[in-house]
Amino acid sequence: MEKMIIIKAAVILFLFGTVESQLGTSCGILYKTKQVHCEDNSECVFEHNLCDGSSQCPDGSDEREDFCTDYQCREGDVKCADGRQCIWKPALCNEYIACNDGSDESEATCKGRPCPGTEVHCADQIQCIDIWEQCDGKTVHCRDGSDDQENICRNYTCTHGSANLKCADDLQCFSYLHLCDGQPDCNDGSDETFNLCKTNYCGWRQRSCDNGNCVYIHQFCNGRDDCGDNSDEKEPCFRNNY
Repeated sequence: MEKMIIIKAAVILFLFGTVESQLGTSCGILYKTKQVHCEDNSECVFEHNLCDGSSQCPDGSDEREDFCTDYQCREGDVKCADGRQCIWKPALCNEYIACNDGSDESEATCKGRPCPGTEVHCADQIQCIDIWEQCDGKTVHCRDGSDDQENICRNYTCTHGSANLKCADDLQCFSYLHLCDGQPDCNDGSDETFNLCKTNYCGWRQRSCDNGNCVYIHQFCNGRDDCGDNSDEKEPCFRNNY
């Protein structure tokens, strides 16, 4: 009897002691997305859920520290500072914390990092904002308030297509499409002043020059004499950056 118990114990030890963990190994494709085993083989989870900071496996093995520390993130993902979590690379420095340790929005990670696409740095060189939010005179987007600071905006050149003119106070950018549209967009009201918007029988979105010629509104203050008498370039003038 005792011998039989020893034999059974040996068989159990042999069987379970030699079964390797299946964690992370493929268990097929679902919805065109690869699935992988949890460690206890009870369930399969999508591969992109491995080490994403939120457990999907009932046994929690997809977020196990030793596994995730050695786990290589998928292409397009990066690891958080703790080495245990993978996040989508564009989630770095986007003002929303994705890493459980907060490292994706830390100064060490974000300071001096190039801004993506059409975004520009705030003065702190940490936060990025959309270029059309710079010196818009409406909402402060930078945490340090630098996007609407006078010393920055007075020397700022409005270049984006949706904000390519400067108000007369030289502090705010706006779109030429909003020039003389009956709704003040400049905080100083200069985009709707009578002298700027009078038409004198000129066509739609045109304005008369001092010599009687008509030119399109967006041709005023573009650095060129479109009127023929240079009256389209007289001060105070919008800084048109065409």
